[in-house]
Amino acid sequence: MQRETNETAAVHVYCTCATQDLVLSLSLLSGDCVTDKLDWTFRLYDMKCDGVISKDELTDIISSIYDLLGDSAEPQVLPNIVQQHADAVFQVQTRMR
Repeated sequence: MQRETNETAAVHVYCTCATQDLVLSLSLLSGDCVTDKLDWTFRLYDMKCDGVISKDELTDIISSIYDLLGDSAEPQVLPNIVQQHADAVFQVQTRMR
């Protein structure tokens, strides 16, 4: 089940960055406008396109990143670390309100 979710997240990122969009995205990301960079990054991680990055979406993205790292991740990723990272991000966000 988690593997399917990770693949879905990876497909979302890939589809978001189709070849034509990739060139535009790289141009935007290499520019000076921080607001444009943040907006692009937010849209990349907002998998449901609902204007919110949910804890589930964040967990899927973090898990996908660890999957991409594979055995090269240092230290090795334990099964509960992905959820701990997502929880930590949401705790910081809650304190900032």
